[in-house]
Amino acid sequence: MSDSSGGPGWWQASDGKWYPPEQQPGGAPPPAAGQPGGSTGFDIGKALSYGWNGFVQNIGVIILLVVVMFAVQIGFNIVGQGIDNVFLSLVLSAIGFVVSLMISVGLISAALAIVQGQKPEVGMLFQGDHLGAYFVAALLVGLMFVVGFVMCIIPGLLVMFFTYFFGYFIVDKNMGPTEGISASFNLVKDNAGQLLGFLLVSLLLVLVTCGLAWPVVWIAGAYVYKTMLGEPVAELN
Repeated sequence: MSDSSGGPGWWQASDGKWYPPEQQPGGAPPPAAGQPGGSTGFDIGKALSYGWNGFVQNIGVIILLVVVMFAVQIGFNIVGQGIDNVFLSLVLSAIGFVVSLMISVGLISAALAIVQGQKPEVGMLFQGDHLGAYFVAALLVGLMFVVGFVMCIIPGLLVMFFTYFFGYFIVDKNMGPTEGISASFNLVKDNAGQLLGFLLVSLLLVLVTCGLAWPVVWIAGAYVYKTMLGEPVAELN
């Protein structure tokens, strides 16, 4: 009990006092934001429509993001091909791997910014926030994928499917590597059928458009993540 709200889920009784969610009459408290247990369904068509609107409304910045991303990757490839020294080549490959992870984190941050009603920025591609946790999680996921793929291919694919949102949890909820992987597993487990449908439709859309639909799918993925958590997303007209 308090004279003011203590946060999300608190409610005000007739006596004018505020009470915590667990004391709310008539049912259990709503799930906490960021907890997979509070997941809900989503509509694939609406998700892709949201992704399209997000792309159109931020088309200039998104094109810059894509250009910078490919320019960095192509630049590393060109420089790498011109180096004959094995040691320098390995160093360059390691740097390129870290940069690619940083860009991945930046793309997640930019997509989350759009669904939260903020403007994405090119500088997001090179922010070091969450890079350490994402790096460790990516290595763990990669190791699990290799083991699963060697076992019988399908287990490896299942690893990629159930860990699809680990980066979102790390960036959005500031989770650690194992926390992000576990949270992704639980979220996907609760929405496996819908998410599989979304990923298949998205893959088909990207293939049919020769990759041009990727930005739409990328934004739609952030929308799906937030929607499955039962969290609000920004209105896009």
